[in-house]
Amino acid sequence: MTARISLLVSAGEASGDLAAAEVLHALARAGVAYEAYGLGGPALAAAGLAPAPGVPAAGALAVVGLWEAVSAVPAAVATVRALAGAAARRRPDAALLVDLPDTNALVAARLARLGVPVVRYGVPQVWAWRPGRARAVAATAAALAVTLPFEAPWWRAAGVGRVEFVGHPAVQRAHAFAAAAAPRAGADAAAVRIALLPGSRRREIERHWPVLLGAARLLAAALPSARFVTTAAEPVEMELPLERAADGLSALHGATLALAASGTVTLEAAALGVPCVVGYRVSPATWTAARALVGVPFVSLPNLLAGHALLPELLQDDFTPAAVAAAARRLLAPDPSLAASLADVAARARGPDGGPGAAVGALLRAVARR
Repeated sequence: MTARISLLVSAGEASGDLAAAEVLHALARAGVAYEAYGLGGPALAAAGLAPAPGVPAAGALAVVGLWEAVSAVPAAVATVRALAGAAARRRPDAALLVDLPDTNALVAARLARLGVPVVRYGVPQVWAWRPGRARAVAATAAALAVTLPFEAPWWRAAGVGRVEFVGHPAVQRAHAFAAAAAPRAGADAAAVRIALLPGSRRREIERHWPVLLGAARLLAAALPSARFVTTAAEPVEMELPLERAADGLSALHGATLALAASGTVTLEAAALGVPCVVGYRVSPATWTAARALVGVPFVSLPNLLAGHALLPELLQDDFTPAAVAAAARRLLAPDPSLAASLADVAARARGPDGGPGAAVGALLRAVARR
């Protein structure tokens, strides 16, 4: 049995909360006893994370957009102070920082000054925008556990020595779900089942749900067999055949097609063989800044991994009910090559070890080097 280790964890996004919790569960399966404290959501709490005193609720930091980021500054400052204070008092053996690129960059800098080895899991996408951040990430991290195959060579070229491609946890999660899921009760092979996935953040849902709902109504009028399922809790008039699902994987289970906000769920869909119409909408100010700063041609992970427009992307003013419905109709046509491409993308993103288990190795090596 490995000696008990003390971990500071910072994960504020819903996907980061789940990924970090999976690492803690993998530690336990490896026979490593731990105490963990810091910032996290319900998944980390279930894995034994104790909140650090003074840390705001994780959702206060889960924002998208320039104005939203400004409004979250007080919560970010409080988070950095609380986590740095907890580390100074308790001197953890290591820190696991997941997502929250700007907040966790400040946390990493404070921890590095305290001599706490930092493992970044799901590193900032500096290859897409603001590449100047790479130097600071390299200077403050003991190791990087990256989740996309092209990230490891990018970071090595940027001068980071300890970087490991561990695979994307969403793909492992989706494959495990598919292996364990029973056939969907009442499934009708002739029905078209469409998942509506507007995102997890409040602003995402506000901007995306009306578009997805409008597209669903157009599709329902054109396709009498269509049935819909969503994770959103927004009210809907009963004329639309709509079910509720607990999470994205449950919504995608047995789906013919997904209409989804760009994010981790598009990679989960690829792993389950479900094609997506990908959309996203932000504030006009954020859109203007993004067009000037972002240096990649696609926003969805399957398209980035494929290197071409595998899935349709409808962004900003192009993201309308009519455009989404039209793209959905085109994707409903059988396409064996698309199915093969989605499987290939998922296989490459899964990596050799599939995510959390490999991230445990990076974490334990950081502890051992201390």
